[in-house]
Amino acid sequence: MNMFNLFNRKAREEKIVAMQDNNESYWTIVRQQFYKNRIAVFCLRLVFSFVFIALFADFLANEKPLVAKYENTLYFPVFKEYAVDLGMADWQPEFRNVSWKDLNYDFVVWPLVPYLPRNIDVINTWVGPFDSQNVESSKWKHWLGTDDLGHDVLAGMIHGTRIALLVGIVSMGIAALIGIFFGAIAGYYGDDKLKMNIPTIISYVLGFFIAVFYAFGTRSYVLTDAIGTSFGSFVVELFWSILLFVAIMAFFRILVFFINKIPLNFKKISIPIDILISRLIEIVVSIPQLFLIISIAAVVAKPSIFIVMVIIGLTTWTGIARFTRAEFLRIRNLEFIEAASA
Repeated sequence: MNMFNLFNRKAREEKIVAMQDNNESYWTIVRQQFYKNRIAVFCLRLVFSFVFIALFADFLANEKPLVAKYENTLYFPVFKEYAVDLGMADWQPEFRNVSWKDLNYDFVVWPLVPYLPRNIDVINTWVGPFDSQNVESSKWKHWLGTDDLGHDVLAGMIHGTRIALLVGIVSMGIAALIGIFFGAIAGYYGDDKLKMNIPTIISYVLGFFIAVFYAFGTRSYVLTDAIGTSFGSFVVELFWSILLFVAIMAFFRILVFFINKIPLNFKKISIPIDILISRLIEIVVSIPQLFLIISIAAVVAKPSIFIVMVIIGLTTWTGIARFTRAEFLRIRNLEFIEAASA
């Protein structure tokens, strides 16, 4: 099957022409233009394939059967494993610390790859996909071979897809939040739009450091333990830290409101927020990223894959911040914005 048949180019282009004649919406035209790019369509389908593999990795590569009839009772071990992990169920005594492969089933349906990445085949170590393998049948064949310890390579790739996508999505999500926040503030306010008096500046700075101390400093051990436990626990504890941070900053915002009610003529000064954020970006960029990641990871009590996601997110936001700042500056200088501000 060639590329022409793969993407149905001719049929798609005819459909696009017909839809353009019907005055379709903006997003319809965007979708049409996207479908014209065959490489983009192929990459999107490839990403969807990776997402599918990541979501159903436990059903594609697992040492447990998908469906099994054992002693006249029907079981769904892979599904039950989720319930056991969530604490909603427990394994029967005959299924604890047992080799699922050696049980005598009345009926069984195995995954495509009947191995987990942690399973070790001591007989077939360091074998290739085309090498002779000492297995009972082709069902237990290592289709991409094994490593030097006997781990199935294909099972590792399937389950590794989940980790790879999770690292990319979470780390870039954190980087996007930080980058968009700082970039938007720098681009919107610039160096002359944000004006505050001295008491307001002192209150906000003091409130910020107090909020960081109580929300993240005093709870650093709680956050570290949550990272070592599970990603869900970390998200919950991080949510409470952010909520505490927002509450403290809200308190100081109310305090500033009452301070400004005092009839004292404090002169407002311009805060060069754009310069400050730009210098912060330059400082982060000037530090070698690998060195920064290693330094942050060294102070973490319980390193895990989740802390790696957070570290990558905290060290890769500068590019997003620069792009966001540039877009805000461009939009702020458009004619209709200047006309509305006049």
